[in-house]
Amino acid sequence: MATKNNCGILYEFLLFWKKIDILVVCVWNEGEITMLHGDYAIYREELQAPEPFILGDGSGLVTVGFYVREIKGYIRLDIEWSFDYFDDNPTIYNHDIAIASLVLAEAAYDLKRIENTLNTLGFTDRFTHHEYNKNNVFNCAHAFAYSRSEDIVAVVLRGTPYAPRSYTEWIGNLLLGFTYAANTVETNLRSYARAIEATENTKFFIVGHSRGAAVANIIAPRLTDNKLLVYVYTFATAYATPFVSDIENRNIFNWKNLDDWLVVDFPLFSSKHGKAYEFKPSNHPDVLTKYKSLTGKDYVARGNPHAPEAYMAYLLAEKTRTADLYAQGLIGFH
Repeated sequence: MATKNNCGILYEFLLFWKKIDILVVCVWNEGEITMLHGDYAIYREELQAPEPFILGDGSGLVTVGFYVREIKGYIRLDIEWSFDYFDDNPTIYNHDIAIASLVLAEAAYDLKRIENTLNTLGFTDRFTHHEYNKNNVFNCAHAFAYSRSEDIVAVVLRGTPYAPRSYTEWIGNLLLGFTYAANTVETNLRSYARAIEATENTKFFIVGHSRGAAVANIIAPRLTDNKLLVYVYTFATAYATPFVSDIENRNIFNWKNLDDWLVVDFPLFSSKHGKAYEFKPSNHPDVLTKYKSLTGKDYVARGNPHAPEAYMAYLLAEKTRTADLYAQGLIGFH
């Protein structure tokens, strides 16, 4: 069985054997290679988090694991991360925060990974996790963690799992299910804030994918209305709120893949809080290229456009670095 120590040799052999030239995506950290999928060695074992991120001059590269559903394995991502980002007003879009947000939102689907990832990003204090309550379909699994030195709380809201056993959670995605789930999360967050002795200066960093995105989109304005500093980035965000304007919620950034058929917009629920950006991968060749480099497969609109890797391909694509385009006024959140 090949291990990480001879992964490079094995990979070079594959390239020689198949005589192809592709962009290499490294596989992260510990565990044995248990199978080969296309051109990738996939680690089945849980990834181990590196040492907690230590801010030197306030910025740096952080290595995180990112689970790709297309290959049913983990890849390594080196992302820019700094708590200095939170010195800016939350209405100022930050592309590196967006990427880290999606990493967290994806990690939320696994309890061990979300704790490891929060720890890696420097949220090392008072990790708390609330699992989905099967006795009440209108709730949402979520995790909190705190950076005491920076006085920032991370709030990570899990989406609906793909497994058949999660059918009750899909029921909770209907109509007012998002609002009821938001009420539960908000109650738990207020208890958590009291436990860490949060003040009016404490900042909140809220992320979510799918169901978690919709719940985050409802909770965030409530905190913002209380004059708290709230940074919000959501992905695969459904229209879960009736008739709202983004004028007073411009600290919330939402993404929706127009191919994403799982993001259902119900009648009367025709809005979402904050700034919305919709994209269609087929309109961005560089996104299609990045998707293949992440998954080893071609992007198919009817395939799995809801998966986090579809959104990550968009964020990582060089020619669609949203922050640069947004700053230049070439695109706008609507």
